[in-house]
Amino acid sequence: MPGTRKLGKPTDQRMAMLRQQVTDLLDKGRMETTVTRAKEIAPMAEKMISLGKKKDLAAYRQALSFITREDVAKKTFDELSVKYADRNGGYTRITRIGPQGISSYRRWQSSSSSEKIKRKSTANGGAFLLADIHIRNQSSSMYSKTSSMRQCSRAHI
Repeated sequence: MPGTRKLGKPTDQRMAMLRQQVTDLLDKGRMETTVTRAKEIAPMAEKMISLGKKKDLAAYRQALSFITREDVAKKTFDELSVKYADRNGGYTRITRIGPQGISSYRRWQSSSSSEKIKRKSTANGGAFLLADIHIRNQSSSMYSKTSSMRQCSRAHI
């Protein structure tokens, strides 16, 4: 299921890390991580939502084999799959934060607000590019507004 990026870890450690990050993203709806990890996590999180939309026992067991907590799998099948029943994929979006977009920020889309991606220039001439992974709202193609833009030099995971 994951892509071809090694992320500087052996296979078993990489899979454990990705499984935990997908579980946290599904649970909390947002996460801050590096851009390369974000690109690896997004398709796996979308796959879990697609499994949730099937609503059968085989799909639930398949999701449980990847998601590390049963309550998060239940939330995926009960809440997230209903929320995105009308959408065929594209539940997440990656946007970048920090100088040169070193780290990225992931978040599930809230259903009531909209977002515009903004750039702010810094004193040293660099630019902030807000990085965010969203789960899109089913009724709108806009994305939820993030609470604040902030400068960070490295993601803390």
